[in-house]
Amino acid sequence: MPNQVKIYLSKVHDPAFNLAFETYILHHNTPGTVVFYLWQNDKTIVIGRHQNPYKECNLQKVKQDQVTVIRRSSGGGAVYHDLGNLNFTFIADEASYDVERQCNVIIDALKSFGLKCETNGRNDMTILGAKFSGHAYMQHENMFCHHGTLLVNSNLQILSEYLTVSELKLKTKGVDSVRSRVINLGDVYRSSREDELSVEMVKQALIKAFLKNYPYDATMIDVGDDAEEPFIKETMRNYETWEWNVSESMAFDVTYDQKFGWGLLELSFMCSEGAIIECDINTDCLLSEDFDNLKSSFIGTRFEKNAMLKKMEECLGNEIIKNDLRQWFEGLLFS
Repeated sequence: MPNQVKIYLSKVHDPAFNLAFETYILHHNTPGTVVFYLWQNDKTIVIGRHQNPYKECNLQKVKQDQVTVIRRSSGGGAVYHDLGNLNFTFIADEASYDVERQCNVIIDALKSFGLKCETNGRNDMTILGAKFSGHAYMQHENMFCHHGTLLVNSNLQILSEYLTVSELKLKTKGVDSVRSRVINLGDVYRSSREDELSVEMVKQALIKAFLKNYPYDATMIDVGDDAEEPFIKETMRNYETWEWNVSESMAFDVTYDQKFGWGLLELSFMCSEGAIIECDINTDCLLSEDFDNLKSSFIGTRFEKNAMLKKMEECLGNEIIKNDLRQWFEGLLFS
């Protein structure tokens, strides 16, 4: 049983920091202490540990709107975070960890607004049959983590645009997200009264419900000045790397095709651990160009925009083709 609780409230909207701080708690929490961590990210897609970012989001739209794509350490599906969404984390040792009790914190908080929700298996919470909260889990040694999202006033239209994959011929062994009908708690709340439900209101209700369900010695801590802590600093660096966010994806095959003024072009890649291991280029190009040289050059290259653009600059001679491909790749690949 727990003997104390800590409530951390992040004042930072940077996903790398918030995920790094969560990892810090998971690695450094003391037995007998239950942690409740509330945090928000702005304009971020968070993919699960075993997912492929190319398959989970509309990369062109994401790049255009300068949305961060980041991989978390837990499993589960891709989610969109903005400041209308509130994230929660419970961390406790095995003796104090209780998913049902943790979910009751959320249920009790929403009851205070007259909102009746229910759990749907281990991974979702629903209201009026639609999902407003997705959950995921992970463990470090004897410490357990249960975290998830709460859609309060999130932009559901842009969420659907970001998480709808653009037309790609993609085969992967990664874990796909299960798309569910989603709903904002604020919309449900607004349907029965005139006032608005804010993220701050939900946050305060959650804190109150947490202390009701865990009536132990409590400490409340604002988070925001911890980025220089060595463990957090190093973990943030890892969360921001291409290697973590992209090359951690499982092996996949992808085919892109595009029509240009000089002809059709189809690029097919087989990738493993973030590198191209096979490549095929098919085109009815009307201009003089040696695509076979580019095809060979791509082998062993990172499946990453700058690395591939460098190969194209080195191998292609026709400036029209190079310029067209340069613009095309800007919307296709992670940099």
